[in-house]
Amino acid sequence: KELSRGGRIKSADTSVHCYHFSSGKLDSSVYLAGDKSLTVDVDFTVPDIFDSSYTTSFFPNDTGAGDLSIGFDTDSTSDLRPTGILTINRTTYTLQRLHLSYPRKPGYKRFSRSFHFVQRDSLVLIDTLIESAVIERLLVDEDYRLEIILSDYTIAPTANPTSP
Repeated sequence: KELSRGGRIKSADTSVHCYHFSSGKLDSSVYLAGDKSLTVDVDFTVPDIFDSSYTTSFFPNDTGAGDLSIGFDTDSTSDLRPTGILTINRTTYTLQRLHLSYPRKPGYKRFSRSFHFVQRDSLVLIDTLIESAVIERLLVDEDYRLEIILSDYTIAPTANPTSP
């Protein structure tokens, strides 16, 4: 969807692709339908926020319900890493949602990404990826919102090298 400066939708376009992943990374994609000119490179990378020196915070109104929200932050005056909030299911200990804000992403006034996850068998997979940004241009900034909805997962069986 392309948004106007007031946040109204200027145009909405759709294309359908089949994405193939291997070892948790995008391996290839195949265009299936829609406007082929709308094909964009999609970054499905989920940053490991537990691997960095983030400041984390819990919320004082946490009542112990089904989901646990954790905020994470950096010194955004000099750090290019994202800040945001994640939600974990307290029963299954799986990531449900991850909202990222990149306050200092070069070339952007604003840039954010939201991941929504779903559990299939024993795997936690991306269900929806939403990217929203304002790109700095010389005269007029460009606003965009990209929504990627993943469905129809097929999980291929893995080869067992120890079986005959």
